[in-house]
Amino acid sequence: MAAASPSAPPPPPPTHHVVVPRPPAGPQFFVDQKRGELYELRQVLRSLPTERDVTKQRDALKKLIAYMTVGLDVSRLFADVVMLASTADLVQKKMIYQYLTNYADTNPSLSLLAINTFQKDCNDEDPRLRGLALRSLCSLRLSCMLEYIEPAARKGASDPSPYVRRAAVMGMLKVCKLLQELMATDEESSLQRIDEIRQRLHEALFDDDPQVTINAICALNELEAETGGLQVTKKIATHFLNRIKRFSEWGVCVILNLVASYQPETEEEAFDVMNILDDKLKSSSAAVVLGCANCFLELTRGNAELRKQVYCRLKPPLLTLATTGYPEIAHTILRHILLIVQTGGEDAVEIFAGESRQLFCRYTDPSYLKATKLQTLAAIATENNCVDMIAEIREYVCDADADIARQSLAALGVIACRIPSAADDVVTLLLSFVEMELADFLASAAFVILRDILRKYTK
Repeated sequence: MAAASPSAPPPPPPTHHVVVPRPPAGPQFFVDQKRGELYELRQVLRSLPTERDVTKQRDALKKLIAYMTVGLDVSRLFADVVMLASTADLVQKKMIYQYLTNYADTNPSLSLLAINTFQKDCNDEDPRLRGLALRSLCSLRLSCMLEYIEPAARKGASDPSPYVRRAAVMGMLKVCKLLQELMATDEESSLQRIDEIRQRLHEALFDDDPQVTINAICALNELEAETGGLQVTKKIATHFLNRIKRFSEWGVCVILNLVASYQPETEEEAFDVMNILDDKLKSSSAAVVLGCANCFLELTRGNAELRKQVYCRLKPPLLTLATTGYPEIAHTILRHILLIVQTGGEDAVEIFAGESRQLFCRYTDPSYLKATKLQTLAAIATENNCVDMIAEIREYVCDADADIARQSLAALGVIACRIPSAADDVVTLLLSFVEMELADFLASAAFVILRDILRKYTK
């Protein structure tokens, strides 16, 4: 048998040469290689003046606004956008002006290039364009452009279109803000110009357009914030009360806040004001009802008998809003009811006590609403309703929410301390909770409440 020949050694494995790309040296790593989004967008913007398709023009500007909205710095495109401001398309105007007002403070010198366009649009035949241009011009926040902004705002205040006058009123407020920044260099002139604008805003209070007057109120309240806002005279109060039906829901709220700060000269005048506002208590808006309630309470300050009648008048609309609608609104209404009860004394407690069943917690109520209801129930407890109230609250002690369980025990303690005849029943109930060996936190809370009750009735 022949000997086996030794096997040949296996061939060496092939070598693989891995080519590692070298990173660009120095600052070239951050250089835009003409594939960046901003570069592409700049090329598109520069081609828009020759683009006839309006849809493509709008899409390019929408992309620009989208980048700005998500926080991408597109201020480098400011000069390119300024060159597009002369477009006749109102939709494009809005987007261009939105961009300019957002980045004007970072490019004050380039913003001057758009002044001619702003001034031209402020004198356009279309009131929508005049209002848009005026609002955008006054939003530039550049003191160096005040010489262009102030005349435009003053002229817009007497524009025949109410839309333009609305923008002009808010624009004059912005002019005052810019003038206040210049007071360090020219105080006397700035104060004089501010006083002139303030006088013009007072004239706008009596404008025929309701929204113009509302804007004037808001502007004067902010301008005179250091002195408590707009000082309401009988002439101003009468003017707005007689026209209150013309205002929107938001405008009515502004008027009600204004009237709440007015002090009638006589009791008869106060009655006249309440008679005018009485219909607003029937509003489906919680804000309007609460604003009207605030006016009623302010007008009857210092008159206990009349205040009691006001509580009776406020009870139906407040309870209706507290038991219907969204839980957030119900929570707000209940906080107001609780404040009325806490500050109104026994008269308020007696009036709301008869409706305690409407404030019982529902299974679907969120925890914050249940907590407010418990506080309100404890505040309106009386000898007539405490038995039913204690029986209802005892069920909440076993609530799945530990905070609601604690606050239920706390509400029982408040009832026991407020109503002596209910103390024995509450003590017996608390002791039963301790004997039931519930959760430790409930037992601890029960002992704390028992201690408070014993301190209350030590004698």
